[in-house]
Amino acid sequence: MKIQPTFNSASFAAVLGTVGIMTASPSIAQLSTAFRNVFFRTQNYGVQIVWRGGGPYMTVSNNGWRVMVDAPAKILPPRGVADNWTTYTAASGDYLATVRVGPAGEGTIAITLAGKRITEEYAKRALREKIGTAKTPVQSGTVFELQTEEYAIRVYRQKSDLLMNLYNRKTETIVLKQAPVTLANTSEAIVYRHDGKVSVQAREDVRGVRSLFIIQDNQIQYRGEGY
Repeated sequence: MKIQPTFNSASFAAVLGTVGIMTASPSIAQLSTAFRNVFFRTQNYGVQIVWRGGGPYMTVSNNGWRVMVDAPAKILPPRGVADNWTTYTAASGDYLATVRVGPAGEGTIAITLAGKRITEEYAKRALREKIGTAKTPVQSGTVFELQTEEYAIRVYRQKSDLLMNLYNRKTETIVLKQAPVTLANTSEAIVYRHDGKVSVQAREDVRGVRSLFIIQDNQIQYRGEGY
């Protein structure tokens, strides 16, 4: 059953109670950030929170290595009357991740390992703002994101189509925009591929390592790993 966002705090609390999520009179801004898929990256971490079956699930990777995958998450109470951020928490083994998302899409992640906080990082916003200036369509179904030293790539679903945006970070230019993508799921990797004058392949292998290949005339012009 798909749950739609509502601005009624009573019904919000009732719905979250059915999936065991902690609530405490969320503000209007918090209601707008809950029930929303979250994707952002910091210097070392990639964060993904996806809503399924009425509850959020968190995946966290550290420089390409996943420290938790689809861990059930909880929404914590606000940290004060003026707190309009949504706070998610999820645990996997000795790892505890606390993710905070602001009303404008800001993000932070704090990682605790065996009860000791080891890092707290903020999302990189500059790249998202540059990509946003290209006036790309709303990408409500992002399925893959990757940043290497030279490129940023995003694969997303728009209606029934898979599309790709590719951004050159060094030249600050958009290489591909709304390029059609085919999906190949093998025993070794998931591959998102665009074939045109240049073939672009975004891959995630079974270890969770993400990489980008740019191929022209059957020659690899670029290969890079990232997060």
